[in-house]
Amino acid sequence: MIISSNVETDSAEFERLLGNTASYLESDAKARPEYYISRAGEKLETEVYEVMSKKAIGNTFEGTMKLISGHRFPDIVARNIWGVEVKSTKQDHWKTTGNSVLETTRIENVERIYLLFGKLAEPIGFRYGRYEDCMRGVAVTHSPRYLIDMETTPEDNIFSLMNIDYDDLRLSDKPIQKIIRYYRSILEQGEDLWWLDSGEADPNSQSVTVRLWTNLKKEKKDVLRNQAMALFPEIFGTGNKKYAKLATWLAGSHGIVSPSLRDTFTAGGQVELIVRGRKVKGVPRIFKYLRYNNREIRKYLESLTDDEIEFYWGERVPKNKRVNKWVALLRENTRKSLAGIQLNLKDLIDN
Repeated sequence: MIISSNVETDSAEFERLLGNTASYLESDAKARPEYYISRAGEKLETEVYEVMSKKAIGNTFEGTMKLISGHRFPDIVARNIWGVEVKSTKQDHWKTTGNSVLETTRIENVERIYLLFGKLAEPIGFRYGRYEDCMRGVAVTHSPRYLIDMETTPEDNIFSLMNIDYDDLRLSDKPIQKIIRYYRSILEQGEDLWWLDSGEADPNSQSVTVRLWTNLKKEKKDVLRNQAMALFPEIFGTGNKKYAKLATWLAGSHGIVSPSLRDTFTAGGQVELIVRGRKVKGVPRIFKYLRYNNREIRKYLESLTDDEIEFYWGERVPKNKRVNKWVALLRENTRKSLAGIQLNLKDLIDN
């Protein structure tokens, strides 16, 4: 890949322009947070373009900014060879699903692309970086896409891990085959890639590998178990299909399979708990997990979007009512499993 001398010469000035743009947006967002929270998607692209155009006055990029319409990559082009891809999230983190690995919509002649990322959740923030430096890995949506993480360093981005330059990968004949080869090289015994197509293939997917629950680290198991208790209160019940949705979620959203989900929550049989100073015997083990992780579960519930809550619970529930709704769902699903056990569910959770 040959990079023109203009790009190398003007990179510092372009990065200053991006820095000034990000600083202005972050400062403005502190004064108008509600406005910026509403500026997701194409609205933010327009906002960035307008600010960059103003900040470019007086330097070599003045009057050269173009806002690209339609589904093209990147969103903004300067002097025909510089590009800015605008991404955002409404969650309190710096991650999102990026663009296609194949880059079939890339604008011709654009040589260097930067990412400008807006975290449109309190506290609102903006960051920028070289496009390739912000790619943490690859996920499978309707086509293989990069995973963006603005906290990724150049040393641990996907291209460094694969030991290949970004431009060399994107310009190769079969970039996805190289990605498949890399992910296969780091599989553990008994694992495989669940997606192997070389051309076409959800932002829910976090990995292109299929992993066994038993191979996960304890910390990862704890996080997923907490999320499962939040999203699927039916697993506290007695139905013979109570793990069905959980199994689908683990496989579809996380690429994880378990031969025996029941053991994940009930291994070891019944336990004894002390609640409000009173011993309660014969309690299914899942309630022990519930008791000692309910704070983390509540935090997770508050982090979900309204759409996610509606998808998993079947109704929209505002943040300030989610915990109460979750407790109500637990009560509904534990009538039979706690029958004959003198256990007050609210005491267990509030303890």
